[in-house]
Amino acid sequence: MTMKRLAINTMTILGLVVLFVVLIRLGFWQLNSADKKQQSIDARENAMNTAMSKLPHAREVKKYHAQRVSLTGRFDFEQTLLLDNKVLNGLVGYHVLIPFYPSTDESAEVVLVDTGWIAAGSRREILPTLISWQNIDQVSGFIYQSELNPFIHNVEQSKSISFPLVISQFDIDELATLFDVGVYPAMIRLDPVSEWGYEKQWLWQNRMTPEKHRGYAVQWFALAATLLLLSSVFIWRLNRKQPELLGVVIDE
Repeated sequence: MTMKRLAINTMTILGLVVLFVVLIRLGFWQLNSADKKQQSIDARENAMNTAMSKLPHAREVKKYHAQRVSLTGRFDFEQTLLLDNKVLNGLVGYHVLIPFYPSTDESAEVVLVDTGWIAAGSRREILPTLISWQNIDQVSGFIYQSELNPFIHNVEQSKSISFPLVISQFDIDELATLFDVGVYPAMIRLDPVSEWGYEKQWLWQNRMTPEKHRGYAVQWFALAATLLLLSSVFIWRLNRKQPELLGVVIDE
């Protein structure tokens, strides 16, 4: 019985040590995540402050996320798209995407410009009233590449397609078929200071800020410190009883 008790105590101590190491590793993981998030924010702010006059090559577009661009070209307001299921201040609506053909693009690709959020109608079949701005041949904004959901399809195969057209996501393959021309693999989010467009309250990152990561790290370290304190008390009490237990083993 005494040997069994010693084995249980030993396993308990080992379990506490493992748990302590896990808590410490979680704390450092959160600190590392905070550093990466801060680096991402710094890189994005730097990109937003330096404008490019030409879109980067499609193969390199991921490196230029949030890059500021200023382009000249032609808008096609007759083929406007409505990106569905966009929420702003608790209201459901659309992001209004307008095809844009840059004059500096030799490949004649179309670039979709996200001109902002507009509220949805009271019923699904009622589409919002859109504005066709005149004499707009320039766009200033930021490159944005959204993630693709492979389980969602945008446009049903139909002989008659009317605009504005509601789409579920930014799928360049389906959109290339729709426009019958190549589609640039990222959108341009219109600059919030632009005098035209709709509601332009862009979200560039998730809600997990570097400060939140550091706050979670403090919590993990605090749990580790609490565990260390309680474990020390447990081991101290165990050591006080150890001679008595050993004596019982020797007597046997």
